[in-house]
Amino acid sequence: DMDFGNLSSFLSIFPLRKETEGLYTYILARIRREPTKFSRQEVRKFLKRMIRGSSTWNRLAAYKLGIILFGKRFASPADQDSSRIIRQWARSLAEGPQEELF
Repeated sequence: DMDFGNLSSFLSIFPLRKETEGLYTYILARIRREPTKFSRQEVRKFLKRMIRGSSTWNRLAAYKLGIILFGKRFASPADQDSSRIIRQWARSLAEGPQEELF
């Protein structure tokens, strides 16, 4: 099992590409389960990279986790996202409280 606790090293070794996206998904799940094991600054950087370059569903998951960890402002770029699904989610987020984020 690789140690992914140092997200800066991970980000420098594994650029986000189609063939590494599964690894990013795995890291996202680890951060969601144990957010205190990671530096907040590194988590923010990691999530922003996912939002810039991954699939719609991974971008949405990154936005959602970002809201939980950093507040609603983290998702402010979502209303300009290229994905209609994410833009609709951002609109519903702006319209009121969410029953459940996941």
